[in-house]
Amino acid sequence: MLSASGLQPDDVVKVTSRVTSGLRKTDFLIGRKGDEIKVISGCTSWLSPGCGVSLTVSVPKGIPVVINTTSGDVAANGLEQGVLTVATASGDIKVGGLTVDEFSAESSSGDVKASFAKQPFAFKALTKSGDISASIPPGDRAYAVTAESKSGDVNSTIESDEDGAGFVRATTSSGDIDLRTG
Repeated sequence: MLSASGLQPDDVVKVTSRVTSGLRKTDFLIGRKGDEIKVISGCTSWLSPGCGVSLTVSVPKGIPVVINTTSGDVAANGLEQGVLTVATASGDIKVGGLTVDEFSAESSSGDVKASFAKQPFAFKALTKSGDISASIPPGDRAYAVTAESKSGDVNSTIESDEDGAGFVRATTSSGDIDLRTG
């Protein structure tokens, strides 16, 4: 089926949202400039418990996805191909079933949890205060692994090979790191 613009339905970015207000209205703005979608939202949660915005963005396969947020958890599931980059100042990052080539996550205050359905080329995670965990399936790709925590335990079953075709980097100032094959 072709739309009026000639694009297949699977070639379109789809955005759905659920805005919940309490005693005061939740602010919510969404706009597009070029290939960037910008969402601004906010609510006074102490005055309006349960207020907020839940946003779902569906993208075509292979499109690089960059998510930046100042506050809030980020979840991504089943992304295929391409690159996923997530950065949040305060919030957890949880991704699952990824078959992307590269996943990069950064949080000043929050946990990073990732599971891959197929081996990526690269996994990078950085958090100042939070745990990092990742599960990468076994396969032919070898990884140069760097895992460092200033104040926490580091466990990895991913064998490090400095000459590996891929890399895994996990760094936290305050938190545990758990990297697994499986």
